[in-house]
Amino acid sequence: MKSSCCEILLEKPAIILHGSPSEAAGVAFRGALILDVKKVTKIKSIQLRLEGRAQIIRESGHSDGTNKIILDDTLTLIEPNSTYSLAVGKNAFEFEYRFPGHLPETVVTQFGQITYRLKATIERPHILCDIRIQKPVLVKRFLRSVGADIHDESLHITQVYKSAASVSIQAPKRNYTLGEVVPLHVKVLPLKEKVKVRRVAFRLVQNVSLGEENSKKTQQWREISNQAVSCSEFLFNVRLPKNDIFQPGCSTKYIQTSHEVIVLVGFDINGKIECGYITFNIEITHKRQEDESLPVYTPVEESVAPKLPSYKEITIDTYRTCLIR
Repeated sequence: MKSSCCEILLEKPAIILHGSPSEAAGVAFRGALILDVKKVTKIKSIQLRLEGRAQIIRESGHSDGTNKIILDDTLTLIEPNSTYSLAVGKNAFEFEYRFPGHLPETVVTQFGQITYRLKATIERPHILCDIRIQKPVLVKRFLRSVGADIHDESLHITQVYKSAASVSIQAPKRNYTLGEVVPLHVKVLPLKEKVKVRRVAFRLVQNVSLGEENSKKTQQWREISNQAVSCSEFLFNVRLPKNDIFQPGCSTKYIQTSHEVIVLVGFDINGKIECGYITFNIEITHKRQEDESLPVYTPVEESVAPKLPSYKEITIDTYRTCLIR
């Protein structure tokens, strides 16, 4: 039996936690270990180990001493020293963990990471080599409930630059996911003559704090868009990057990330090019695809309408009258 015959299947693509670490309830983490063999195969034991690790990295690329195991939970699917034979074909061993709600979510940055892995060990008898496979486990955290309206906080900022122009920026919300478009409505009102807008740029900044006491702080940023403009009012659509240096915002015990936007507006003031900066915070979260998917629809075979009782036909004589005294 080779490792290619073994596979770990998870019930859901991610573990979803709701609420802060102090209030989030634990969730069930289920899956199955699949062993596909072409002949009857003997094994001695099967163990699963769910491991979580927090690591902070120096700029040189080495750990600074924070390389801590934050979760180590082992399940025994087949007791050691037992003689168990796998039947020909696929053999499924279902498992279930209780994942605590206080544990941090998955975080991957250039300076530190929090990761989870599920490791399976299939022990073979005699001199046969044991088989070991592993699978990464993604953990996401949402600080607000699914039913809450997380987009109700709109953005409206007005700033005056050198008493020459008033810049107003509006957006329908402050909460976005990576890859989503941020629609900014920008309006520039000149307060002096010979003031024109020439260019507008959008920078996304990620603030990263490492360590339990935030002993190390750093900033990463990307200039996502830079456009020439010739009018005083325009819609600036900016798509946030995917699979880059950016990570959804988090506030774990080991790594904290937050985000802000810097909008740079280039002015032509009396023939001199000057630049104004407007900074505001935004919230970057995970997508909710796994957590908000609807259940599979099953059509109802029978009618849900109540059945009416059967009525006999009644003939009423309309020519008779009733006299009421």
